[in-house]
Amino acid sequence: GGAAALSGSCKRWSRLSVVSVALALGVGLALAAGLAGNSRAQSPDKSGRVDAYAWDLPAWAKPPPAPANDPVTPEKVELGRRLFYDGQLAADGLRSCASCHKQELGFSDNLALSWGVTGQLTSRNAPSLANVGYLSVLTWRDPRVTSLETQAHGPMFGLQPIEMGMAGQQAEMTRRVSEDSLYRELFAKAFPGVRDPVSIDTIIRAIAAFERTLVSVRSPYDLYRYGAEPQAISEAAKRGEALFFSARLGCAVCHSGPHFTDAANDDGRPVSAYPYHNTGLYNLNGAGAYP
Repeated sequence: GGAAALSGSCKRWSRLSVVSVALALGVGLALAAGLAGNSRAQSPDKSGRVDAYAWDLPAWAKPPPAPANDPVTPEKVELGRRLFYDGQLAADGLRSCASCHKQELGFSDNLALSWGVTGQLTSRNAPSLANVGYLSVLTWRDPRVTSLETQAHGPMFGLQPIEMGMAGQQAEMTRRVSEDSLYRELFAKAFPGVRDPVSIDTIIRAIAAFERTLVSVRSPYDLYRYGAEPQAISEAAKRGEALFFSARLGCAVCHSGPHFTDAANDDGRPVSAYPYHNTGLYNLNGAGAYP
């Protein structure tokens, strides 16, 4: 879901763009991330998967997929949440993942372009992280980035654009984190049996585990469509839904499935062969250039 931001004459769409369209048609979609969870043992879900993390999802929703050898656990999520909001992971000691992905804004930042530690602007706006764990492709630029673990290297260590500015400073990042006694305790709990639990690998794995818990499945529309609550949305919203899914408007050609995107369905497989669409982001210089 989300909101489209305009920069000059070029529309820069985030995954939240469908919410703007849906609201215009009267389909009320609330974007509220569900972060509930605890450590009680879980039974296998309908896919046969067992996590130590209690997802607290409605019966119709599956947990987002996770690496088979790296299940989501309460300890990883607790650690990842702390890292997500920690400026120590950036060169200036201030910017964090949450600087561009604000919970109160659907884990986006409501800006046309975001900025990093050097003040350099990104080429595109920060997408929402709501339901990001279900997506099969995570960037516009590189379709090979198919996991949250791989994607995290970009903002942390990337050079174009510079976001958190830690390229070449991996040892400094782990030093900062390992000098914190609480972090040492949390890493030991999250990664038991690992000889040196504080590393770039475990930092990224913990953040990815937390990001997978940013699940939104209890919006009014979810309750109406999947929760058998016909009064959860207004009559105007129901008319908007009919238009949204009609051949006349064709919104659902791209914005389909439980998450209103063809980048994923509820088991993380792409619905479309081309799940990211460069809408308005091509031929910027008249010679076919992309940002």
